[in-house]
Amino acid sequence: MTVAGDADPDALLDRDWVSQARQHPDPQRRLAIVVAHAAEIAARTAPVKQIMRDAAAANPAVRQLLREDHRRRYLTQQALVDIVIGPGSLRAGCDREHAVASFYALVNSDGYQLLAGQLGWDLARWQRWLVGVLGHDLLGNAANSTRP
Repeated sequence: MTVAGDADPDALLDRDWVSQARQHPDPQRRLAIVVAHAAEIAARTAPVKQIMRDAAAANPAVRQLLREDHRRRYLTQQALVDIVIGPGSLRAGCDREHAVASFYALVNSDGYQLLAGQLGWDLARWQRWLVGVLGHDLLGNAANSTRP
């Protein structure tokens, strides 16, 4: 189970929005759905993740907990990327490994804190930016502001 920062008892990959994304025929729409929810989780958990990062500097147990959290997030995001890209949706020259790495590097609490804390972006703006950047990188779409 991943840390989603909410009271929903369902595992992240068992949530309704994941099923909705799986069923949508358009990869850009699947991306918008997945990014909306994954980014919301990253934003919601950002304060806790910051505390964990700070504590990890001095505490090996917290450092291990943070490593495990990163590992679980990577596996979860790998599954989310598989939903987005579906069969044949990746742009030419992009493979699954690159797609997962891009998603993992961009959709996380650090990225949210950087853009929100330093540049004043709100969650909606960050989500639009992520959809545009990832849509271009993974699917070959021109950057746009498609939102769920």
